[in-house]
Order: sequence, then C-alpha cells, then structure tokens
Amino acid sequence: MNKYMKKETLIAVILGMSFGIGVAVFVLISNQKQQFQKAKSFSTILNVTPTGIAQNLKYEPLEISQPENQKITSEKTVVIKGRAKKDSLLVLQSPIKNSVIRTDGEEFSVDFPLAFGENVIQMTVYPKNNRDAIQEKELIVYQLDEQ
Repeated sequence: MNKYMKKETLIAVILGMSFGIGVAVFVLISNQKQQFQKAKSFSTILNVTPTGIAQNLKYEPLEISQPENQKITSEKTVVIKGRAKKDSLLVLQSPIKNSVIRTDGEEFSVDFPLAFGENVIQMTVYPKNNRDAIQEKELIVYQLDEQ
C-alpha cells in the first residue's frame, strides 16, 4: 500500500501543479486583455481643426456650349463643345461609348456617337492640380430618325 500511496501522491501533486499553472495563465491573459481595453479606449468625439484646404479649391465650372441639353437630332454623332480647366482629364461616358481626353487648352471639342433614342452622356473633368474641384455635368441628346 505504501507503493501505491507514493504514486497517488505524485499524481495528485502533478495535477495540482498543472491546475495551478492553468489558472495562473488564465488570470494573466484576462488581466492583459483588460489593461489593453482600458488603454485603447478613446472618446467618440473627434477634435478636428480645419486646415483651410476646402477654402483653397478653385472652382472653374465645366461649361457645355454645344449641343444644348435635351437636343433632338437625326445625326448618328454629335459634336460636344465646351470649356474646362486647361490640362484637365475629361471623361465622357454613355451606354455605347466611354471616351477620355486631355484638354490642351480651355476649349474642347469631341465627336461623340449616339444610339437611337435617349443618350445620357455623363461628363466629368478631373483637374491636373488636386486643389481644383472635380466637375460633373450630364448632357441628354435624343437621336431620332427623320420621318
């Protein structure tokens, strides 16, 4: 019986130490999580000071001189003329064609194809200087056959 008492005692000591180490690790991990959450907590109110960048945006409007909005034509193409900031990127989008041009000067002229019926052409100007505002316009042209 003495022999079995030593084994049981040894097993009880090993299990006790394992259980104690397990509890200690659990306490340390949970304590670290609580400290991390306390350290990371911050106010939802943000103190933002304006830098004045929005005030420095230069607004030169995108102007379309030709064709007039909601124009009806029997032609398969239309010439779009207008003004935009020099050295800008002009993007024209419609259901049948997308076109990208760089404006060399302030005036531009683009030959653009039309589909039968209503053509909604979305035009966006991206200026070279990021301090200038992006401009958008929508132009509607109807292409109908003459009867």
